[in-house]
Amino acid sequence: MTSADGNTVISYLRMTLCSRTAASAPDEELLERFVTQRDEAAFTALLRRHGPMVWGVCQRLLAHRQDAEDAFQVTFLILARKAAAISRRQLLANWLFGVARRAALNMRAMRARRARHEQSCGDLPDVQATVETPWDDIHAVLDEELARMPTKYRLPLLLCGLEGMTHADAGKYLGWPTGTVAGRLSRGRELLRTRLLRRGVTAPAAALTAVLAPDAVSAAVPPQLVATSVRSAAALVMAGQSAAAVVSPAVAMLMREVLRKMFLSRLLMTTTLMAVLALTLATAGAIGHLTPSAETPISAPVSLAQKQIRPPAAAPSPWPVPGQTFAANPGKPTIRLPSDANARVVRMERSVDAAAGPRMILTIFADGRVAAEVPDGLLSLAAADLTQHAKADPTADPGSPKGKVLEGRLTARELEEILRFALHDQEFFEFDQAAVKAAIWDKYQSDGNVNDSTDATTTGFHIQTANRTHEVQWSRLSKAAWDFPKVERLLQLYALDQRLSQVYYVLLAGGPERVEEVAAKMNELVQTYYCLYPNAPRLAAADLLKVTPSADESQVEFVFSRNKDKKVRNPLFEVAIIVPQDGREPTIRYVIPPGTSVRGGLVERVPTISK
Repeated sequence: MTSADGNTVISYLRMTLCSRTAASAPDEELLERFVTQRDEAAFTALLRRHGPMVWGVCQRLLAHRQDAEDAFQVTFLILARKAAAISRRQLLANWLFGVARRAALNMRAMRARRARHEQSCGDLPDVQATVETPWDDIHAVLDEELARMPTKYRLPLLLCGLEGMTHADAGKYLGWPTGTVAGRLSRGRELLRTRLLRRGVTAPAAALTAVLAPDAVSAAVPPQLVATSVRSAAALVMAGQSAAAVVSPAVAMLMREVLRKMFLSRLLMTTTLMAVLALTLATAGAIGHLTPSAETPISAPVSLAQKQIRPPAAAPSPWPVPGQTFAANPGKPTIRLPSDANARVVRMERSVDAAAGPRMILTIFADGRVAAEVPDGLLSLAAADLTQHAKADPTADPGSPKGKVLEGRLTARELEEILRFALHDQEFFEFDQAAVKAAIWDKYQSDGNVNDSTDATTTGFHIQTANRTHEVQWSRLSKAAWDFPKVERLLQLYALDQRLSQVYYVLLAGGPERVEEVAAKMNELVQTYYCLYPNAPRLAAADLLKVTPSADESQVEFVFSRNKDKKVRNPLFEVAIIVPQDGREPTIRYVIPPGTSVRGGLVERVPTISK
């Protein structure tokens, strides 16, 4: 090994040790440290984190290893130069993918031009550079289609596929629930396969899946390339040297070409935006709201936009605002949110022992934030599941309960729908516990206390608006609603329980978009039943009853059910579908067709089918 090689490896080892403390920091923090403090360890951590993905893009698009190394180096040199201009720093992986692909395509074009020139001069063409295998073509098409995909689907593919992250790690990186990552990754793979088929790529599905599987992440970036890239970036940014002084002429030329095309792309978009705005002003006298594409890697020149056009007005926020008023429905009062963003507008708490036992809590705040707290090892809000969980671990220390928290956010429209359902449809503020007990006695000569060995829970509800607060508690609510179906107020309370449970299950599934995708797939798989029972209602996302992940999170069961009336489990039609998280096809677990008997919450005489 030469002295230069030894110095490169020693430099790489030194960078590795220095960047370990930064390895767990988010991209936003590392970029900020590099921009403000010129922290070389922060830049090294970013390169080590996203280097394999960038290296994979460069290798797939370029036949020559040296060309791939040059494109890799250019990608991170541009990151060093443009770090301060990256506005959406949490999407750095997306930005780097775009720059790496642009750099590789430019290098390929430069190589092709050089080959044509050599051929015109009588030189033999470089066979390795001009002949590509069919798999090389597939790789190129793959990266092209990845670049065209919506960001919300491309990001999970980049992080879980090309960077090898787990669903949980990608969720922390993006700030998404794990279920959202899994759902969008599955949808992204399916969308990618469809697009590749349209392009004539007929490679086996297993082969395409392998390209985006964690065990197919590109080989580790060579240590020499890492050390050289960091050293060049430091000289370019920290020492203020020119690109020509710190890298080879080929890398400097490629960097200039990529930056030029990035600028022209951004300039074209800005010019188009100005033309559209001018046309709108001329024809309508008003400027509409236009959002620049999130796909563009770098920001447009600020001065160009600010000098010639007025910034467009911000779009209305979809999120609820504390103090916001929802208009009245005919015959119903208006609903005004509390002015404190942290006010608990809706809260449902289910516990086995009100003092110290395990409990599940769903809270919706005035600004739309949702937090669901559940004990470890339990993912269902069903009373029977919580009771069973308490029985399985009666020795758990109640003073230090272990649990997990799922977080999300409702739009203003979603929060309004929930409050209207609770306050207008189910008349929660009118629920009088003593009056309900009296109605039970009047109709059933019972004190309302029920026994159920599978349900030892008490469920509490709390709803607060700007001018009113109401709380209700009821023991063994499901059994009480089953035993006393003629008491309307009790059925209304049970309906509220089911609606708030649905909020939790949508959160657990990864969001309403994921639930809609599963509902659509479920309807495809049960078309035979719709033909057999033409009067059966077509199930939709709004009919979601329950979501249950498996213990190893390898699959999720979705249950959709449409009730005949407000009675407990009186389904017109119900379907359970199993959705694998590895991209395999979902299967139907069971179907409850119309006319099936249901007793005590248990289904009788229902065939179990699997496809």
